[in-house]
Parts: sequence; structure tokens; C-alpha cells
Amino acid sequence: MFKDHRTSSLLPPRSLGQTRIPPCGHKIQKCRPPTPLAATHGSEPSPQRSGLRITEVMRYRPFMNSIIPIDRPVTGDDIIALRDRLGISVSDMTWLLGISAATWGEITRERKDDEGNLKPSAVVADPTVALLARWLDAHVDDAARLIPNWPSPSELFRLLESLPATPAMGPIDRKRLGLSLGRDATTGSRWLRPTRTDSGTPANVDRLVYFLHTALGARGAEAWIEYRRLALLEANLRGEPNLDTAQGWPQTK
Repeated sequence: MFKDHRTSSLLPPRSLGQTRIPPCGHKIQKCRPPTPLAATHGSEPSPQRSGLRITEVMRYRPFMNSIIPIDRPVTGDDIIALRDRLGISVSDMTWLLGISAATWGEITRERKDDEGNLKPSAVVADPTVALLARWLDAHVDDAARLIPNWPSPSELFRLLESLPATPAMGPIDRKRLGLSLGRDATTGSRWLRPTRTDSGTPANVDRLVYFLHTALGARGAEAWIEYRRLALLEANLRGEPNLDTAQGWPQTK
């Protein structure tokens, strides 16, 4: 499903084919470890929370692989751990949960006591978000069907290099890669480094690369020629008459 790279308003493609869940750590800058299963799944709920016993919940196989404890409500730390498990960016996670960036910040905000010690994260206020998180935790493949495997700029670049060179295709190099995707002339070189030190491409670049990579796979050079015309047009309208020789996109006022 997810690649080793990450808007909440963009609807995902309808069909994504085979997907997979990556190991923990995908695009994660900082994550808190989930509560160990052994520390949570073996205890009984307090009497005031009785109704459905933990042993009854555990009869359902999907919950056996869950990382969110089933003896307390879902908390912000659980949401962070779930994102870590799915291996997706914050922008993808907010889209998946149907929440805004502000709500994400409130859910995951660190809280400290009067002495400056870190307090346990708060219970997620919206029950629907909590229920959605529990379902995705128990059924990670459902998330895989919604979040595509974002191709990297380097994958797009290799695909472009494999196409026959024609004047209509324009120059294909690192500099033009960055410019073609709305960034400056040096960005392409950073994207194509064998060992990258940054956390990955922005979410909007991921989306653009995804659509271009898909179109190139289906239509070949024709798709890139179409896109190149759109890029040259937008650059010209912004005051850059020749995007191929520019150092970056003009700043808007």
C-alpha cells in the first residue's frame, strides 16, 4: 500500500490494486510507542465499565492483532500509534479520520502537569473518530484500500527517462523535474539523492506525482506532453516566459 514516503480534502483514486502495509517508521518524525498488548488485553474492565466483557471482545479474531487497548477509551497516543502502524503521513491520517489539521493537533497535543512532567494523553473527544480508529486498527487493509502507494519523484523521473526523447517532451533532467512539479530548480536534485535526509515530499507533490505516474503508465509520452503544456501555461501566466530556463516559480504578490 504505502511506500516509504504521504490532503485531507482530496478524494483517493477508486481502484488502487494490490497494497501492503509497511513496517513501523514510515515517514514518521516522532511517534510514541503503543501500549503493549500484554499490558492491556489481559485485564478486566472496571465494574462501572461492564457490559461487554473483554474476554467476549477478544473472541473476535481481528482484535487479537490490535494495538489500541480494549480496557479504556481511545486516546491521542493511540491515534499516534495507529498512524505509526499504518505508516502514513499526518495529512493522510487526517484525511483517513475525516478530521482537520486543527483537530489533529488537539488530539495529539502533549500535556504536562504543574511540575512539567508529561501527562497521559486525553481521551479522543469525538466518539466517531475513536470508533473509526478502532476499526482501522483491527482492519488495516481497509486503510490500504483508501490510501494509495504514492510514487516518488525519482520513480516518475525514471519513467520519464524511459520514454523516447522528442522536442514536445522537452528537456528531462533533475532541474526540470523540480520546476515541472511546481518547485525550484534545486529541488529535483534533492529528491533524486540516493540517500535523502529530508522526511519526504509534501502531500500535494505526492498527489501530483501519483496522477502523472499513473497517466504516463497508461498513455506514455502523450500524457507528459499534455502536462508540460499546462505547466508552461501556468508559469507564463505567473510571469515566467520560459520555465525550462527558470531558477524557480515567480513569487505571487
